[in-house]
Amino acid sequence: MNMDIKKQLVEFYEKNADFRENSQKSWWKIMMRDRFLFHMKERGLTSYLEIGAGTGQDSVYFKENGLKPTCIDLSPRHVGFCLEKGLEARVMDFYEMDFKDGMFQGLFAMNCLLHVPFDDLGKVLGELRRIMTRDGIAFIGNYGGRDTEGVIETSKGIGYRFFSSMGYNKYKEKLIESGFYILESGMLEPSEERSFNYFILGKIT
Repeated sequence: MNMDIKKQLVEFYEKNADFRENSQKSWWKIMMRDRFLFHMKERGLTSYLEIGAGTGQDSVYFKENGLKPTCIDLSPRHVGFCLEKGLEARVMDFYEMDFKDGMFQGLFAMNCLLHVPFDDLGKVLGELRRIMTRDGIAFIGNYGGRDTEGVIETSKGIGYRFFSSMGYNKYKEKLIESGFYILESGMLEPSEERSFNYFILGKIT
């Protein structure tokens, strides 16, 4: 990801942080995080990393339900909200993370990898796989649909962000190619305008 894309993302989320902190979770996002929680508890796993953690709403929920979250985000204001909630959180780029190999039993990535260009996705998935334990699991969910990427204006003029969108089958193939296997996956249609692809994954060793 070039620095212009990252700079745009930081500028957008710094401006949008208060709105995100006060927004209510959609029903389908609540359902998705419950699927991740189910798989973590079923396996007796607790420690996990949330990338693109936003203001920490999901990690608070997971912490209240017995998991041990670590949050990273590019936005200092997002990380500030996480810290205020008592979460362990750092400003960090998930392209190159300052964590040891195999440090986390889980990974939660909700609608953040859609900011990664197609050409960079393999590198990023490799970095996510690196920090997972051998028996760890990952949740990766993104708005999907047809294959497109580019910078668009969103949220009523607050700013511009880069988005990439990939079809369900193509994304699934990329995950397997990057060293993951599928535990559970599916495609939701939260609105008429867009679909959402989700994957709960194990690590091929």
